[in-house]
Amino acid sequence: MKNIKSTVGIMAFAAFFFFHTFVSMAQTIETQDPEHTSKNYAVLISQPNHVVAAVDTGETLSAESKFQRGEFVIMACGKSVEAFVMGSEFSEVIAKGAEAGIKYRICGMSLKQFKVAPESLMEGLEVVPNGLTYIFELKRIGYTTLEL
Repeated sequence: MKNIKSTVGIMAFAAFFFFHTFVSMAQTIETQDPEHTSKNYAVLISQPNHVVAAVDTGETLSAESKFQRGEFVIMACGKSVEAFVMGSEFSEVIAKGAEAGIKYRICGMSLKQFKVAPESLMEGLEVVPNGLTYIFELKRIGYTTLEL
C-alpha cells in the first residue's frame, strides 16, 4: 500500500511539474511570437525633404499593421536639422508624425555645423549630442534601423 501511495505521489508531482513547465514554455513562445511582439524602428535622415518619407514610413508601420510598430524614431543629422526649425515648410508633416507617435531626435553636432540654434527648433524634439552614436545605440538594443 505504501508503494502505491509513493508511486501516486511521484506521478502527481511529475504531472504537476510537466504541466507547469508546459504552461511556462507556452507563455514564452507566445511572448516571442512575431505576430504578437511590437518592434521598434529608427530612420536616420540627412536631408530636409527626407522627413516626408520618414513620417510616411512611420505611419505605415503602425501598430495595427503586420509590422507591429512599437516605437518609431526619426534621427535627424546633417542638413536635415533645418527641417525642424519653427515655421519650416515641413512643420505640418512633423506635427502629423508626432500625433502618430513618432519621436524625433536631432543631432547636436549637426545643429552646430549648420548654425541652427536649439532654441529655434519646434517643441517636442529631443537634441542628442551625436546622432550617429545614438543610432548605433538603438541598433545595439534591438531597433531595426534604416538610413535614407
